[in-house]
Amino acid sequence: MARTPVFSIILPTFNREKLLPRAIKSVLYQIFKNFELIIIDDASTDNTAKVVKQFSDPRIRYYFHTKNMGVSSARNYGIRLAKGQYISFIDDDDEYLPGFLEKTFHQLLCVPQSVGFTWTGLHHIESKLNGKKRVSEKHWLPEPHHPKDRYRTFLHSMYLGTGWGLTIRRQCFDHIGLFDESFKAGEDTEFILRLCESFEGLAISDSLVKVHSHFAPHLLSSKLQTAEIYNKILQKHQQMFLFDSELRSYFQYKVGWWYYFTNNRRKGRKYLKKSLNAEPLNVKKWLVFFYLELFGSGGIFFQRQLSKKMHTIFRINSDKRL
Repeated sequence: MARTPVFSIILPTFNREKLLPRAIKSVLYQIFKNFELIIIDDASTDNTAKVVKQFSDPRIRYYFHTKNMGVSSARNYGIRLAKGQYISFIDDDDEYLPGFLEKTFHQLLCVPQSVGFTWTGLHHIESKLNGKKRVSEKHWLPEPHHPKDRYRTFLHSMYLGTGWGLTIRRQCFDHIGLFDESFKAGEDTEFILRLCESFEGLAISDSLVKVHSHFAPHLLSSKLQTAEIYNKILQKHQQMFLFDSELRSYFQYKVGWWYYFTNNRRKGRKYLKKSLNAEPLNVKKWLVFFYLELFGSGGIFFQRQLSKKMHTIFRINSDKRL
């Protein structure tokens, strides 16, 4: 390995001794060899340390936290230690395809410095209750937009996270800072909002990451957490939202939508009403509000069915005009 690696790959981990080897191997098997792998063990109580020691590759740097600090802190610690020109992220239960670093490197060489980050497509592997797995490909290829609209584009989509093969130029962190450690979840979404406010991003259309989904034992907690994440982002970026009622309305809608899904109609109603006050002519939002009020968290099913029928009718009428 060269004295200064081109890539620094940050891998936070916590009590994943059985899954971690797969992630490590996927990095070591990269076609592009000039990298360092920084593993931040966030106070694991299993055999994670022994697992890492089984790999004798000198490109691996292992650090152990004596106290569990959370994934944001672990990533930030890894970023501060990083020596590479580009910083990439991988979760301990996911894996890179062999061409991930090579493809990312060549893409970054061909674009100006204003492009501060890249992401790739991914293979989403979902474990089913019957033991089978469902595999699907996911890509986010946003429409071309004016640089001033970067923030708006990402706010309206929210598709990206560190699991999308995210790679960032080192100097971007000097400009926008690190992950907000007050976010116990959704920290990558909030970070990317700040990132795209100052830098352009580039989508790599190839699916170069395998993201594994596992069973979530506390589904309601997950929905509540999502609602609170959106709400926290809304509060943190409220200065920007003051000058953009459409985006403010979008986030109020998302917060309300998720609160309804936790069966908290009071909070859901509060945020949806705020969203409707900003966009009183938005038919879709009125329909969602109507169905959620009428049927609770199950109302979104009826709204989606109606949306599909309206889309079909619109398409048929368009075909007739042609």
